[in-house]
Amino acid sequence: MPANRPAPFESGSDLSANRRIRRANDGSRLLFWQTSNVYHPTGCTMKKKNCSARRLAVALLIVYAIPLAAQTALLITTTTLPDALTGSPYSQTLIATGGTFPYSWTVVSGSLPPGLTLASSGVIAGTPTSAGTFSFIVRVTDSSTTPQTASQLLTLIVGQQLVISTASLPNGVVDVPYLTQTMTATGGRPPYAWTIPSGLLPPGLTLSTDGTIGGTPAVSGTFVFAILVSDSGSQTASKTFAITIQPKLNITSSSPLPTAIAGVSYSQQLTASGPSSVTWSVVSGNVPAGLSLSSSGNLSGTPTTAGTFDVTIQASGDGQTARQTFRLVVTPTLTITTQATLPDALLAGPYSVTLAAAGGTPPYTWSTSGRLPAGLTLSSSGVISGTPTGLGTFSVPVDVNDNSTPRLQTTRTFSITVASILTITTATLPNAYKDIAYSQQLQATGGTAPYTWLVTSGSLPAGLTLTTGGLLQGTPTAAESQDITITVTDSRGVVSTTNFSVVVTPQLAALSAPGLPATSNPTQQFPLSVALAEPHPSALSGRLTLTFLSRAEVPADDPMTQFSTGSRTVNFTIPANSTAAVFTPPVMLLTGTVAGTVRLRAAIQDGPTDLAVTTMDILALPPQITHAQAVRTANGIDLLLTGYSSARRVTSMEFNFEVKTGSKIQHATLSRNVDPLFAGWYQSPASVAYGSAFSFTQSFTIQGSGSTIESVTVTLKNAQGNTTTALIRPQ
Repeated sequence: MPANRPAPFESGSDLSANRRIRRANDGSRLLFWQTSNVYHPTGCTMKKKNCSARRLAVALLIVYAIPLAAQTALLITTTTLPDALTGSPYSQTLIATGGTFPYSWTVVSGSLPPGLTLASSGVIAGTPTSAGTFSFIVRVTDSSTTPQTASQLLTLIVGQQLVISTASLPNGVVDVPYLTQTMTATGGRPPYAWTIPSGLLPPGLTLSTDGTIGGTPAVSGTFVFAILVSDSGSQTASKTFAITIQPKLNITSSSPLPTAIAGVSYSQQLTASGPSSVTWSVVSGNVPAGLSLSSSGNLSGTPTTAGTFDVTIQASGDGQTARQTFRLVVTPTLTITTQATLPDALLAGPYSVTLAAAGGTPPYTWSTSGRLPAGLTLSSSGVISGTPTGLGTFSVPVDVNDNSTPRLQTTRTFSITVASILTITTATLPNAYKDIAYSQQLQATGGTAPYTWLVTSGSLPAGLTLTTGGLLQGTPTAAESQDITITVTDSRGVVSTTNFSVVVTPQLAALSAPGLPATSNPTQQFPLSVALAEPHPSALSGRLTLTFLSRAEVPADDPMTQFSTGSRTVNFTIPANSTAAVFTPPVMLLTGTVAGTVRLRAAIQDGPTDLAVTTMDILALPPQITHAQAVRTANGIDLLLTGYSSARRVTSMEFNFEVKTGSKIQHATLSRNVDPLFAGWYQSPASVAYGSAFSFTQSFTIQGSGSTIESVTVTLKNAQGNTTTALIRPQ
């Protein structure tokens, strides 16, 4: 304390110990106290003591010497902040108590919302630019000699401005429930309340407080109105909307439509009320053939078919549709209903057919200007009859007239075929084989189809049957021969018969291919021979088929595995009571270059079609070099190799270079991994046409003179081993 001030006192001491008495101007005594603060610390009181009974004018200055621990603590009393809105000015003063005023405020952690700042006086102010929740810590510092501080975590919520986000409202139609719409808004503080402050909704529609517009419009027109939204705070927003209510679309045309007549021009305009512009279309059913409906609603054309037609038609306008099913009756015009192709006539047999017509007004009168088959005539009542005397197919135009006024007439050209006498054209039946399925279709000409077939004498071999359609089929169960008579009957009852012998031969013995080994190297040729294990009593004709199953590491069907004819099928014959097949000319079997299995199977004409003959495996071998050449170049040697690898894989190559005696270049051995290179070739579709064949070029650069290379030895390898070494002398 300053020296001219009374000494501090202890808490609870008597202030009189530190008093000073001075006199006032009027002679009275002035009782004067002095203290270091303008407030009384807790527990300090002033008492009158030894004062004059006279009324005193007393001025007090009380000085307390109080320890710092006795000062009031600095405390921030602002614990929450009111919300802010983006784009709206904001100002809020932070409050603290205790300590020594003035205070100084700062943000020590976190950040204020963008657009707001904190002044040292404690005022948060500005215009927020971003919505969100922002938490930060503020610190206040007082002005005491030893400053006090206090901190407080505050959260400020910046909300968006309340905005109606619904852009527009859909239009409606009178008497059609309105597509319920729910108004939407953003910003503010939900929940929202919705009202219409000006204008009117279309009659029949209402707006609920939750923003739902619904109902059934009752009046057409365009209605403009404002919608106001209020949030749960103090914000409001409004927006003007318009809803257009269209008149309801109704089809006014009624059903049935006026009757149409086949062959006569027709036109009928459909009508509707409501929208000013209406488009028409057919949505189900079909208008009568010859009529069409335009988009303007005109049903017109010339109907070609009589009948009753139900068609559903749709009218569309102003986003509305209406449908109605109309019935249109098209009465027939005069037509000939008899098919243009008349039933066949049988030469020298009685014939009669009655022509028919429909529409118009009966009775009908028939006539022809053409030529009927000789022996036939046409009556005025439409009957063609008589006994034809000549074969052939005849085209005859026929006219029919009705009894109307004026008379209607129509013409049709008829075709009449006079058929020959019914004849079975199948001369003989091929032999059947015991226990082998058999099928043979009998044939006939003449008469009038359809035909009916029957065995009228004798018995078929056991296991065979004849259908009424003329199919002789089944599986014979015994070797035998039967003589039978087969009769065919046409649709007019005309019959024809033929005698047949049906021979069932014994079951074929096994087939084999003598001379073909079980296994073979690639690129081989074998004379082809096929033989029966036992002679057959009748001559045989057949076809031999070759199939190939690749067993290479990269499988491919080798086109060079074939017969010497250039294909994989070849015909053969086996004479009666013989075992050896005859190939004309002789045939070789070629094994190609790909490892795999060759299968030979035989099909016997009019007999078994899938008989095993033999199999032969083409072996997978080490790569083979079929041609090698070394060509000297300016910088070294190019090595050209052709060959094949029946496994369709080459993994590596080894090159040994022999040099001339006395040259400075030493003998060298080089190896190269060619597996990826050859795998790429064999996996390409282009390689299939070549089986396993390849063409390979390897270039070598030699320092010095390439002429010192005497020879190159090449070895190819794969999983099956090494190829025979090829010695190549450069050219």
